[in-house]
Amino acid sequence: MRFVQVAGMLFIGAGVFGAVGVAMAQQKGPTDIIKARQELMKGFGASFKIVNDQLKTEAPDKAAIAEAVKKIADTGKDVGSRFPAGTGAEAGIKTRAKPEIWSQAADFKASADTFVAASAKYLQVVSAGNMDAIKGEAKSLGDACGGCHKKFRVPEEAPK
Repeated sequence: MRFVQVAGMLFIGAGVFGAVGVAMAQQKGPTDIIKARQELMKGFGASFKIVNDQLKTEAPDKAAIAEAVKKIADTGKDVGSRFPAGTGAEAGIKTRAKPEIWSQAADFKASADTFVAASAKYLQVVSAGNMDAIKGEAKSLGDACGGCHKKFRVPEEAPK
């Protein structure tokens, strides 16, 4: 009976240590978080480019627009959580994130939430398929995205 108890405790202990090991392996340092965030933002830019390029054509491809907007909406749901403390300039990695993201956290969260809501709304508009509405509402999504950029992102350096 004692053997069964000891074996059971060892089994439980191994499971706990295994779970802790997995959790530690999943934790990312500032470098990984910043790089992932930058890739997410580049993905937004690529998707916005698809939408804008399509809207400039005489016969926009609704499927291409829908796919790009879905990607924006799906990947943008957690954009506000992509800026944990310690992932700004103090991490020693070049980032365009301004310190105001952390010093004005409530304002940043509100801007991020506005973007999430605007992307969900625009996805609904695109899904409905009315091209006039799709064209008309595109600016709202761009404005929501720009709301964060204007206040919380360092402008891009001009090419030399």
